Amino acid sequence: MDKQMSQGTKNIITVVCSFIILCSIIGLILLGIGVKNADRTGTFNLFGRSYHLMQSGDMAPSINNKDMIIVKHDPPTSFAQGDLVAFYQEKDGVDHLLVRRLLQVNGVEYVVADEAGTQVILSAEDTRFLGTVQSKSAVLGKAVLFLQSEDGKPIFLWWSFGILFFVVGLSILLHVILKNRRPQEPPHEDDEVETPAYGTLTKDFVFDDIDFDYDSDQ
Repeated sequence: MDKQMSQGTKNIITVVCSFIILCSIIGLILLGIGVKNADRTGTFNLFGRSYHLMQSGDMAPSINNKDMIIVKHDPPTSFAQGDLVAFYQEKDGVDHLLVRRLLQVNGVEYVVADEAGTQVILSAEDTRFLGTVQSKSAVLGKAVLFLQSEDGKPIFLWWSFGILFFVVGLSILLHVILKNRRPQEPPHEDDEVETPAYGTLTKDFVFDDIDFDYDSDQ
């Protein structure tokens, strides 16, 4: 029973370590892609959300310029009055992500405005809506800007490799420790037992052709 529990624990730890390594590699790849592309409209998507750097101050103070925003990919039919709606607007052949506050919904038309009160009517048939802004972070925005800079790129690279090597090294160390602590099987009854003085004895042995001298007078 103890052996089975130890082996089961070893298997669980091995799976967990492998999972951590895989998640670390995937996380670092996604983070690198996100940091590289965060100032563009085509950032990476994760769990139905995308991450963007705000490129204007039109929505300040609700959302400041260079804030990191998280956009949930909702269909326009789920928009409600007061939502911060994210949509694409083409300019000079390039799609730019804009955020506006939804004021009114009239069928397939959406009345939106910036914080200055400038209103625009968007049509669901002609506008490529991305979703609604769920949260913002000025700290993450500054962190992304720093990691995109010439000073931040080497730090991000070494930091990523450091985390990866640490996780891999910790997993290897745990694997070695568990392997060395592997319980040994007890000897079976039919196994041979070696003795230093008399060689090898087995469970089944007989005495053949042994003569005993017995003196009845003694």
